[in-house]
Amino acid sequence: MPELEMPVLITLFILAGSVAGYMAGLLGIGGGAILVPVLFQTFIFLGLDEAHQIHAAVATSLTIIVLTSIQSGRIHYKNDAVDMSVVRHWVPFLITGVVSGALLAGYFNAEVLKIIFAVLTSLIALNMMFNKVDDSLDGDLPAIWLQRGVAIIIGFFSALMGIGGGAFSVTIMRLFGRPIHKAVGTAAVLGIFIALPGSLGFVVSGWGKEGLAPYFLGYVNWLAVLLLIPVTTLTAPMGARMAHKIDRKKLEKIFIFFLFLASARILWSVF
Repeated sequence: MPELEMPVLITLFILAGSVAGYMAGLLGIGGGAILVPVLFQTFIFLGLDEAHQIHAAVATSLTIIVLTSIQSGRIHYKNDAVDMSVVRHWVPFLITGVVSGALLAGYFNAEVLKIIFAVLTSLIALNMMFNKVDDSLDGDLPAIWLQRGVAIIIGFFSALMGIGGGAFSVTIMRLFGRPIHKAVGTAAVLGIFIALPGSLGFVVSGWGKEGLAPYFLGYVNWLAVLLLIPVTTLTAPMGARMAHKIDRKKLEKIFIFFLFLASARILWSVF
């Protein structure tokens, strides 16, 4: 890595990590929707083989999300905003989907992976914008077998997109009347069980691939991980605390805006 690029790289990572960590805590999203576009742009800047840019961004994002989700999940748990029954029922099936997605991601064309990311995040944002849910309902989630199927799908696409699955998990729980704060807190904890197996899966699927620069372990850029984790773990608890001070409607608007922004950036790179 050229010496002249290092100060720029470190500054970019610190800024991205600060925003990603804060938003992860605030919205329960893990931070991947911020990290993937930033890491993707960084790997372009560094001249990484085009075939590996999006895969490396996704894999590195998932690795960073592990500790970020632990930090934000801890704060949400202390605020009694985590539905542990959902966590217990979903985790085994989330992991199944994540491992499948991470191992299969290497076979996806890079452009296809970008489009999947952009389209799914846009659909989630549109759904939240037009399907208003009454928090007073605090409704029941669907039958256990259906929840398990949903968990597998969430895990699969989260691994492909390099996110902690919060965007999907929050949307599903909101559809069934769960309060936004409870949905965000639960999603933050679920993100741990998405990111960890997803990260390991990308190490395996990227192992020995030609064109990966130094500082890579499979598809994971460990230099970026070492630079970003201290920042994201510092700011994630700040965002989590703020989430419990913000009005529900404002929190949802921030969430929707953020999803559109992340989607637009990735889609722009395709066309």
